[in-house]
Formats: sequence, C-alpha cells, structure tokens
Amino acid sequence: MKVLGINMSHHASVCVVEDGEVVFALENGRLSKIKYDPKIDDLICHLKNNFYDVIVYTSFNINNDSKKNYHNRYVKHELSKNNITYKKLICFPHHHTTHAFSAFYNSGFKKAICLIIDNGGVSPSIDNKEMGSEVLSIIKIDNNEYQDILKIHANNQNFYFETGNTASYSAISPACLFEMVMTIFKYNEPGAVMGRSSYGKEQLYIPKIYSFKENKFYFNIRFLEQLTRGIGKNEEDYCYRIQKDSTDLVIKYLEFIKERFPDYDICLSGGYFQNCMTNYEIIRKGYNIFVDPASHDGGTCVGLAQHFYKLNAKKPVKKYDDLYLGPKYPKVSSEFLKGVHIVNMSTVEKKVEVDEVASLLNKDKIIAIYQGRSEFGPRALGNRSLLYNPKDPLAKDKINGIKKREWFRPYAGTVLHEKKDEWFDFYSKEETKYMSYAVKIKDDKTRIIPGVNHIDNTCRVQTLKQTENLHFYNLIKEFDKVSGVPILLNTSLNVAGKPLIETPVEAIDFLYNTEIDYVYFPEASLLVHRNVV
Repeated sequence: MKVLGINMSHHASVCVVEDGEVVFALENGRLSKIKYDPKIDDLICHLKNNFYDVIVYTSFNINNDSKKNYHNRYVKHELSKNNITYKKLICFPHHHTTHAFSAFYNSGFKKAICLIIDNGGVSPSIDNKEMGSEVLSIIKIDNNEYQDILKIHANNQNFYFETGNTASYSAISPACLFEMVMTIFKYNEPGAVMGRSSYGKEQLYIPKIYSFKENKFYFNIRFLEQLTRGIGKNEEDYCYRIQKDSTDLVIKYLEFIKERFPDYDICLSGGYFQNCMTNYEIIRKGYNIFVDPASHDGGTCVGLAQHFYKLNAKKPVKKYDDLYLGPKYPKVSSEFLKGVHIVNMSTVEKKVEVDEVASLLNKDKIIAIYQGRSEFGPRALGNRSLLYNPKDPLAKDKINGIKKREWFRPYAGTVLHEKKDEWFDFYSKEETKYMSYAVKIKDDKTRIIPGVNHIDNTCRVQTLKQTENLHFYNLIKEFDKVSGVPILLNTSLNVAGKPLIETPVEAIDFLYNTEIDYVYFPEASLLVHRNVV
C-alpha cells in the first residue's frame, strides 16, 4: 500500500509512505525557491504519473465547507494535471492533530501525550461563536486512538503596533509572540529572538507575559504596552523575557500532563518546539520527551501519511531512521560539472581524499558539503551543509557575512557521537541527531570552540554516528585527527530568507554567488572551487 500525505499550509509539503515506511518527504519551497511557499504545484509535478491507494491532505485553515471545497478542487486539479491517480482522496482538517501524529509515530513510544504549540491552527465556531485559532493542544494517542485533552483558542482580539508598518496578531501564543517581536525588531526569523535572548537579563520594569490559572494561560496586555513604549531599547531584555516566560509556560503544561498521565511519554510538536533552548530546559527538568524534528507545518504531511497508512493497511508504520528523504539526483562527476555553465565562470575540480578536506577546514576554509538526498525539515544535517572550523574566534562573523544573518545568531555544531560527553552536558539524552537541543558546553571546552559557543555557553548540537552519515562522519573524524576537536560548525546551505539549496547545480551556483571557498562532493571524492575566466 502507498499513501501520499499533503500539507497545504505555509511550508507546503508532501510525504510518501509505502509498505509502512517513509520513503519520500519534501517541501515545495525547496523546488520553487520561495521560502514558506504554500503552493504544492512543484511537488505534485515532481510526483507525476504515480498511483496511490490513499491521498490525504490537510491545512491549518479548513474550518468550513467552503474552504474544504476550495482545497478539494485545488488538489484534484493538481493531481489530474500531473496524471496522479488514486483510490481514495481524503481531507483531514485537524491541524494540531497532524502535528501530534508526526511526533508520535516517529517517537517510538507506544502511548504518549502530545503537546502542540504554534501560531494557530483550526478556527472553529461553537454555538455560533468564533473561537479563534487553536494555539495550544494536548492530545492523547494510544495505538490508533487519539483524544483531545485540552485545547486553547485565541480570542480574536487584535493588537496593533506602529513600527513603520502596522502588524496585527490575533493569538498571543508563545509561538505567535516570537513572530510578533521578530517583526517589531526587524529580525530575519523568529529564531533570532531566541538567539538574542541570551544577551538579556531579568528586568523588573518588564512585566511577566503570562499567568497560569486552571490549566489555561492568560496573556498580560501590560507586556505589549511596555514593549511598544520601549521599542529600540534593550531589545535583548525583551527577548529574554519572551524566552524565559514561554519556557516557564511550557513547563507548567508538562507538570499538568505528568500529574494527570504519569504513565505516558511526552511528544512535542508545532512551530514553537523548534526552540532548542526551551527543549533543553525540559530535559534538564528530567522529562522524557521526543521533539518532532520537523515540528513546523511542513512536517505535518509525515504524520498524516503515516496515520492513514496505518488506518487503511491495518499494519504498523515504521518511524524514520533519518531525515534524508528528498529526491535522488544524478551523480556528480567531472562530466556533470562541465555541463554546469555560468557566464564568465568555470569550475576547477580535483579528486581528493577526506583527510585533505579536513586539513582545509583546519586552515579556516569555508566548505559546502553536498551529497545524497536532501534533509527534510529546517536543519542541515550534513547533506546540504555549510561547514567551518569551530576553533576560529571569527567564525560567526565570517559565516554571518556569507549567510546575511544577524550578528548575534549562534551556529550549530556536529559532534562525533562517541565523543559528545567529553564536550557537552546532555543530561539524560543519549543523542540529538536532529539538532533539537541547545546543550551546555563543558566548562573546560568553551574556549576551544568559540565558533559554535553562544554567549550563554551553549551550542545547538547534532550528534553523529558512522551508520547515520558515513561521509560526513569520516570528515569530522579526520578533522579531529588534525585539530583535536571532533566537531564541525554546521549550518544550512542557504542565505537568510531563502530555502536550503536542493540540486547539485544550485550547489555550484552557491559557490559562485557567495564567498565560500569550496563545494565538496564526497560521493565522487570531488572538491570544486570557482575559476574566473
């Protein structure tokens, strides 16, 4: 049996589950080159001439028959246009539930309570009263059965901020608050608020954002009033307040969950849980959690396809072993590179051994690594990554210059799994192969790796085993031999505001249009640099 899951909210995405296994997953933005792209046309074209037993789609705004009919017509049109046939076409409009599926089916847990927090999902009407978007849900999943335990909706109250452009927000959820402040402070991404928060501290004049009563959170309007009066002043202190108070709120809900469901594991999903600082605080509190690595809306297609495979095939689904789920592309070779033509430019490539590449990294060369299938989700995990020497004190400035990111943004590091405990404090976590946590660097190591050491002495870490990514593992192992450090700075192969690169041609284009030194194609043992004709 083959099932296709489609997400049609922002970060439009598809997932294919065949014989219980996730075999393909991709966001439309990777193909269209439009970040947060809500269209599915490029994805459906990529899957043309296929048959599926079940096709199931979702979006965050299918809350009435009119919208359902619109989405249904749109999906049918795209499928027909690309000669995609099927037995069943299903609309599943429960946005937060799809987040819960994605986390649960890939956690390995037998039963779990799923906490979902994002900017907003379905907006139901109850007794002719508009409830506003769902912003927080607690969902119990046990085998095929799922049940809403708690659901909190926005109250449709709008807040306006005069910051050059007027912005309005209908739900002051923890996730929405990050988006709001990003707009006010003109940051590139919500993650910038998290990065800036480490530079701030507790200030008594900034009121607490939330109160917590009867298992529901209440927003303090005084925070917004104070924020709008203080725009441009002490940004880091406002970011600190947002990070701290949103984390405290999450911990309150986890306490509520463990009190009521002590025998259940916990899954976390929704855009808020891309917050690796909050995730780390949770494991420091001793909670056994699984964080959905694709917790943004793009990830919902995975859980959707898995759940409907299980329902229709009457068979279990397998959790994915990795996130290298993108398309397969032609093998890169010298012949392939000769066909990549850019005006007034040519490539120079040479065969290399992995130790040569490691030596270049130790000499502070900036190297993109391109191999295999692209990573699904927001993190580069060694197949579409930009790599650098974490020992260089100027690492952040150099990479920020290439990626056009704010100066205060931290960079992630990938560490050999067997050496992680020498360098980082993981508490109870055995691994974090999807970069879900910003963990503490050991005190005696902070000065050795300034390139990935944030101001609070944390680093968002990917742990890596040889079986997970052979070429990337071997590169870090060789770097360890020449540098004494089993870690590489690892960031996504893109510039701010753009999706990650997808194709090998785009990798060469990235080489020409930025100041990186090389592109490394490990499968072909090729190292490429630009040559001005």
